[in-house]
Amino acid sequence: SWSTEIIDGGPGPGQYNSLAIGDDGSLHVSYYNAYSGGSLHYAILNGATWLTETVDSLGDVGLHTSLALDSAGNPRISYKDYSYGIGKLRYARLTGTGWITETVHNFSDDAGSYSSLALDLAGNPHIAYLNVTGGETLGYAYYDGAWNYDTPDWFSAGEYSSLALADDLYPRISYYGMWSKDLRYASLQGTSWLTETVDSIGDVGVHTSLALDAANRPHISYYDRSNMELRYAHFDGADWITDTVAALGEWDVHTSLALDASGTPHIAYFDDLNYSLGYATLVGPDWVTQTVEASGAGGYPSLALDAGGYAHITYYHMADGLKHAWMQPC
Repeated sequence: SWSTEIIDGGPGPGQYNSLAIGDDGSLHVSYYNAYSGGSLHYAILNGATWLTETVDSLGDVGLHTSLALDSAGNPRISYKDYSYGIGKLRYARLTGTGWITETVHNFSDDAGSYSSLALDLAGNPHIAYLNVTGGETLGYAYYDGAWNYDTPDWFSAGEYSSLALADDLYPRISYYGMWSKDLRYASLQGTSWLTETVDSIGDVGVHTSLALDAANRPHISYYDRSNMELRYAHFDGADWITDTVAALGEWDVHTSLALDASGTPHIAYFDDLNYSLGYATLVGPDWVTQTVEASGAGGYPSLALDAGGYAHITYYHMADGLKHAWMQPC
């Protein structure tokens, strides 16, 4: 029931990709192209044809992309500029006259890794990212006519951040604590950040992916380095519940989580045991996993569900570049 296609071919394009589906069913992808020193690219599925274009190519740009669509269906992208070995958080938006790019954070030794973007009801961007300023911290930037900056967690934290906005428009962020080696969660409560540990058994919490259900309760997929497992955590209103999804290998495994209309979790992930693209969903009390594509597929997966609840995944293939897999009715 899975079909696959190439969006942008060759071994260069496809890393750090991010997928979003518009209200009209259109598919949009941002991604990094390692060719020509590194550049940020964007693709849209127009009917049966993928159209691709360069968004930013001034230096080594386009790492750690995150894409969101505004109310009109226009793409917005956060990403990292690593030109000259100094990281900057950047932001791009498509207007009627073309792409406009700007630097969001450019006053530290390195900023912009693991950027995660969400838009509020006014279309203003909110971005979580890693900020390296006298140590590694979780950074948060938002725009309300000017860029504002905050630090939800100061102490050796902020890798693998994933951001979502709750119905109250306050940000929620999952991320990895580098010093404590645990999965952490931050939520803005009024003017103060509340941070908490979700899972701390071993070295856990890399490559987090966060989604909020209809009750604004968080669900997180992540990788457990100690036990080499894909894991899933959710908050039931009183406690954090954690579960093992699949046993994997020793490489850090990229994950991408989405919830369907009933709140059931779906996870795309890189299966490093078989070097393939994996997909897991919860059926009753049990996780059901399957291989979407084998033979060098599955890097940097990004998962989204369409209006019918069917999964779409964009991912990096070592030989074929940026690819798209989608589920069809059997």
